[in-house]
This record gives sequence, C-alpha cells and structure tokens, in this order.
Amino acid sequence: MKENFYQGNAFKKAIANLQELDYPITSGKKLAKAGTTKVAGVGKGIAEVIDEYLEKGCLAKLQEFRDGMC
Repeated sequence: MKENFYQGNAFKKAIANLQELDYPITSGKKLAKAGTTKVAGVGKGIAEVIDEYLEKGCLAKLQEFRDGMC
C-alpha cells in the first residue's frame, strides 16, 4: 500500500510540472533525459507511461483497473 502512495505522489508532482510546460509533449523519454527538455519529477517510469499514452491514446494499467481493454 505504501508503494501506491509514493507512486501516486510522484505522478501528482510530475503532472503539476507538466501542466506548466508551454510546448506540446511529444516524448516522455525527452522529458526524462537530462538537459534542456528535462522536467522535474519525470523519470524513466513516468516517461514510459507518457510514451504509452502518446502512442496508444490510453493506458493499459488504467484500462485494466476500469475493466476495459486498451
């Protein structure tokens, strides 16, 4: 249960920082990579979630939770 709490907080922090961007998100990996495109709170795991959403338009894990198919 603690893992879900920390994961949820990590996503909240990343989302807050992503909402501040003034450009469209085209790659989660670019947001996680050190340099000018790095967004605080976006690491490898969250970058993978962003890329999945950009590629598929949905998140398999969320769809499973909702008992649907991605």
